[in-house]
Amino acid sequence: YFTAEGYAYDANGSSRISFTNSTPGIVEDYIKLCRALFGVEPRTRGNEIYFDALSLRLFFESLGWPIPTNAGTKTIPDILFKCPDAEIAAFLQGYLDGDGNVYRSGVRVTTKSRRLAYQVQMLLTRLGVVGLVARIRSRATKTMVEKRDYFEVRIFGDDVATLSRWIHLRCARKQQLLVDLVDRLG
Repeated sequence: YFTAEGYAYDANGSSRISFTNSTPGIVEDYIKLCRALFGVEPRTRGNEIYFDALSLRLFFESLGWPIPTNAGTKTIPDILFKCPDAEIAAFLQGYLDGDGNVYRSGVRVTTKSRRLAYQVQMLLTRLGVVGLVARIRSRATKTMVEKRDYFEVRIFGDDVATLSRWIHLRCARKQQLLVDLVDRLG
């Protein structure tokens, strides 16, 4: 989840780990994971879920996430490439729940980080899924006037079906679109 929707920055002499999402199942799972993995009770402010933990700064930096981190500096931790396929699928599920979308023609994940796009492509390959990386020009939000470079990882055809056997999205709307797409592709 953090790779898709999270960011970290210095706040009040500590490190603030923040995550923004409004999907109830994802929010509940993220809070549960914060408690179980880090022993913290996250706070909420609107769609933002955050906690302060100076002790986690070294941990995040050891994963390759410098503080501050943002959409352009995010990468996939090197250790993930050594994990079993099931753990890679779990990571991709969380990432797609945040930055992924299901369209009539396939699945796309969009990122500001070129390196992250190619890392996602490599992880998909581990699961037998071909993902194509493309540079696009887009606005990050509806209020931004200027278009910027982003990168999309696109998955089509039989590769969508293969991906769907590995992941089950927590976002019910995206999961239903994925099921419907796989049914249409037949």
